[in-house]
Amino acid sequence: MAKKIFTYKTIPQDTFEITWFIYDRKVKNNAEIKTWKKNAPLKLHLDIYTALQDLNDSITPGANVDFLINYHSIFSYGGTGLQGNVYSTPYSFNNTDKSMDFSIDCEIPGEKIAGALEISFLVCLTNSEASDISIYATKPGSILYEEKILVYLEGNQALFPVKAIDFSKDDRAFSNSLYFLQRKYSQLDSNFNSAYKLYFNTSHPLFNKINDDNLSDSSNQYILKLIMLDVYRTILLDALDDDRGLKEIYESTSDNENYTLKAVYSRIVHQMQEYFPDKDLDGLKDMIHGDEYSRNKIFTALQDFIIN
Repeated sequence: MAKKIFTYKTIPQDTFEITWFIYDRKVKNNAEIKTWKKNAPLKLHLDIYTALQDLNDSITPGANVDFLINYHSIFSYGGTGLQGNVYSTPYSFNNTDKSMDFSIDCEIPGEKIAGALEISFLVCLTNSEASDISIYATKPGSILYEEKILVYLEGNQALFPVKAIDFSKDDRAFSNSLYFLQRKYSQLDSNFNSAYKLYFNTSHPLFNKINDDNLSDSSNQYILKLIMLDVYRTILLDALDDDRGLKEIYESTSDNENYTLKAVYSRIVHQMQEYFPDKDLDGLKDMIHGDEYSRNKIFTALQDFIIN
């Protein structure tokens, strides 16, 4: 619990020895979870050992605490911004046992997470008997211990916001279509996730095929690439838009800035410059707003980048 000041006694850091597992694979801080699929629940397992003296010394006799698992999908790092609790179990004061081993199994809802995900194990006070000793926490909800890990879902692949819904229950799309891209123009300094979201139709027969964990069929992969091409074409057009697009190619200087519209736009424009090294930003704008020959050149370059 570094960099926090508490007005009550807390459990010393490292009192709990925690081994984290995601999908039965042992993970450490900053791990990339490439087996996660968008909108699929994230399965957690924790093996925990603690010597009870430090725990018991930090709460008044007769007090009760809960062991919690919370999550926070960090918006500034490509996440949804959502947070919540997925596990809670009580622990009562114990002065006889010297140690305790236990495990926790839970799931984080897949539709609420993306990008960078912070997972926390917490010990929080639920109730406490009156005590003349002022150093103990007394208010329910007081955090006595906190340990976190940060993981990245699918590495950089999860940074594009995706949601799966039933189009037959949504009037924004025809019920038999497979996908659509929702976009709203934002300031170039705003987060990419706030400007774009790709929706898939869960009732479409192709949805289950392209969302299969064991996807190997080349035709299914080609369908995904064509969808990516359609999406990237729209984003490239927005990046090179005279009014709302880039005014200059931007180089991000921090992790937080990597997920702004101007940073994402600039990375796509950089890719196009590899095909047209003699073109600056204005030159690419002239191509995309020029004659049919110029437009075909830049769009087929994007096709080569996405499909090949």
